[in-house]
Amino acid sequence: MQIIFENEFVTTSFDKNTKIAQNIWQEKSQDLTEEQFKNIFSHIQAAIFSCSATRLIIDVRLFKFVIEPELQEWTSKYVMENYVNNGITRIASILPASIFERVSLQQTFAGDYITKGIQQRQFDNEEQAKEWLLA
Repeated sequence: MQIIFENEFVTTSFDKNTKIAQNIWQEKSQDLTEEQFKNIFSHIQAAIFSCSATRLIIDVRLFKFVIEPELQEWTSKYVMENYVNNGITRIASILPASIFERVSLQQTFAGDYITKGIQQRQFDNEEQAKEWLLA
């Protein structure tokens, strides 16, 4: 995997052989503001779309930023719609063990995107996520 975007909150990599992009969020994400969160996603998506990725792993096991309901709605509309419109066909999320964080993140990425050509699944580890993405 080649790093295509990186800051103190997230590292985004891309594997040209599998067309898989991967976002790995860091614990430092607890210090994010809502504006930073939105700004980071615009950079992440620009990097992913420039590589023509078709699959995505979102590793949020260390993600600590609390996504309020309004921001969940923005994420669902803006972020997920951009993935749909730019060739992402499968998204595998690797969720944290904590039930509170897990539920918050599940709500954030909820939505009926299968009808729009995108499949989503949630996993406990990277190996399971990659296996599903490559199946």
